[in-house]
Amino acid sequence: MIPLSDLEILIRSWHPLVFVETHEEDRLQALVAEVAARLGFPVYTWTATEGLRRGGTGPGLYDSQGPLKALQNIGSLSAAALYLLKDFHRYLEDAVLVRKIRDLCPAFSRDGRTLIISGPSIAVPAELEHVGVTFRMELPGEAELRGLVDRSLPRLIAQHRVRLDLRAADRERIVEGLRGLTLAEAERALARLAVERLASGRPPTDILLQVKKEMIERDGLLEFIPQATGLAAVGGLARLKAWLERRRAAFSAEARAFGVEAPRGVLLLGVQGCGKSSCVKAVAREWGLP
Repeated sequence: MIPLSDLEILIRSWHPLVFVETHEEDRLQALVAEVAARLGFPVYTWTATEGLRRGGTGPGLYDSQGPLKALQNIGSLSAAALYLLKDFHRYLEDAVLVRKIRDLCPAFSRDGRTLIISGPSIAVPAELEHVGVTFRMELPGEAELRGLVDRSLPRLIAQHRVRLDLRAADRERIVEGLRGLTLAEAERALARLAVERLASGRPPTDILLQVKKEMIERDGLLEFIPQATGLAAVGGLARLKAWLERRRAAFSAEARAFGVEAPRGVLLLGVQGCGKSSCVKAVAREWGLP
């Protein structure tokens, strides 16, 4: 049996209104289309530029570009369907639109229709708090990233004529290096990996670390520290070193398949100047993490 996604569970539970917070519009649309296909429902997508379109393609329904007109069109379609309204959160300060959404919800609850409002961050009006439910899309997991690598990397290697012989372990390190990125960011990182590999011959994991460094420092909140020295440069701490060596294997695909959880982190306590920062950098290098 195919596992249900969290979004599908909400839709199957007859929730008439779902707010989805995400920057990944394309990934959300693909997920909604997948859920709709499994339910046998059509999907209608709305944007302020194209209006309401079945399947997100083709011409929009007549006079459906305005937000109120879009809701009126949706109300006139009685068949069970999913309606994805992109960036509709910008209109939720309009009392008339909020009222119209509330008017639609009772019928939606009865016939299985679902209104999905998406945006990067959504301030839900008080009138809709007990009518709708908020769903926050998580970043892509290991399976999604591995699928992206398997689909995209061969194409990029052929397109850029890059010589890149990857073993299974190398692919797993690339997948691990993409964690923490959106699917679109991961795809761009793979494209850059192919281009930079052709230009410089740098190891793929080094290229991905550079991409992450630039993304982290873009917001100015965090600083990316290059991996400088390994544990051999850290004196003492024999027990810590032995534990780190044992637990390093927990990051492998084999360990995950066996159900072994990787460490969430290491807490180092000590007086100022005792080498905590140096040790942290060494641990990162030892485990191959940023």
